[in-house]
Amino acid sequence: MVRIMKKIFYLILGLLIFCNGSYAQNIKFIQATDVHLTKDNSQYLKNFISDVNDKYSDVNFIVFTGDNINNANPDDLETFLSILKQ
Repeated sequence: MVRIMKKIFYLILGLLIFCNGSYAQNIKFIQATDVHLTKDNSQYLKNFISDVNDKYSDVNFIVFTGDNINNANPDDLETFLSILKQ
């Protein structure tokens, strides 16, 4: 009984791997790190987003890592998020 269960398990596992692999797609993304956005330098992020939209239309998304805002205050966070929503 255990041998039959193992065979069924490996058959299902093989089918799942085969089926998922045939539907795989490439994902293209850009990583931006340590933006350190403030209200004074927000134009840099706006230019970056604009450049990505103009030059890299095949990119699926941008990942922002590190320190996205320079100071932990609501104004800088709101500025950062409003730029990303554009």
